[in-house]
Amino acid sequence: MSNELTIQVDGQHASPSEIVLHFQADPFPGGHRYEMVIPRKAISGELWEYTKFEDTKNPSEDQARNWFYWIPSLLQRQDEAARAKFVLNNVQHIRVSHDEVLLCGDCSPFVTTD
Repeated sequence: MSNELTIQVDGQHASPSEIVLHFQADPFPGGHRYEMVIPRKAISGELWEYTKFEDTKNPSEDQARNWFYWIPSLLQRQDEAARAKFVLNNVQHIRVSHDEVLLCGDCSPFVTTD
């Protein structure tokens, strides 16, 4: 098993360089679904204590905000110049196993005024 976090948006691979996290209970514009898999061995013991990952469906807003605060420290951005394509908005389901943490939720296209 790889040490790298993986992300899929609507079933298609997305690079960590293409996503940002911004919690929204009611995503706008929304319209997409993401799945993020974080290998357990990629999460340090100290970070594990801070994140308090646990199996849950429809976690509280406080839980989701806490996870969104810590997850960026796990993202290995391969290309700092890459433009974001998606915004992960919330967590609707999380599954924790011995090997990995799986988060699923809504996401939106990254919208700019450029």
